[in-house]
Amino acid sequence: MKAFGLELRRADVSSLYLDVDRIVQSANANEVQKMGVAHALSRMLEPDRWFCTCTISDCAKLCGIIIPFERKKLYDVMHCIHWSKMDIHARETLVAFVLDDFRTILTQ
Repeated sequence: MKAFGLELRRADVSSLYLDVDRIVQSANANEVQKMGVAHALSRMLEPDRWFCTCTISDCAKLCGIIIPFERKKLYDVMHCIHWSKMDIHARETLVAFVLDDFRTILTQ
């Protein structure tokens, strides 16, 4: 059975927290950041979603990345526009800019 994103094989809570402790102790901060950013950006970039400056801002804060001011202004203007409502050039440009902004994190 799966609960809270963990595979539960035992019935008692103390065994569950042994697994929790094992996972927490083995977690690498850089890998966790990379995983979080990759999942958040991947979800935002899905074709049935929209561009979200909140996702960009939260990911940047998590990793200590400064988004260039001119890009931030563009991102703010494009906030909440559905990917399917953008022309192909706008989509390609936004995706390229976002991937460029997070290149150092996603390629570690």
